[in-house]
Amino acid sequence: MADLVRSSFSARNSAVKVAPIPATISSKPLKLGCYQSAFCAIRTDPASNAFHRRKRTEGKRHHQALIALARRRSNVPFAPLRTRQPY
Repeated sequence: MADLVRSSFSARNSAVKVAPIPATISSKPLKLGCYQSAFCAIRTDPASNAFHRRKRTEGKRHHQALIALARRRSNVPFAPLRTRQPY
């Protein structure tokens, strides 16, 4: 009887499939736009280039450094909202 009960709870025998819930909901076009903006900023903005070089010297790969730069650039428009100060 124990073998019958144990096999009925096997994941393979489960009839219900549950999709994993993502931790955050994001927009791929928005992510791509932020990534491309960061990539262009490396070439044109000295501060962004310095930030990217600093992340690279910390040991991050190019893609990781670009994502960090994109995140930093996306925080700029939200700073006035957070501090309730005019831009």
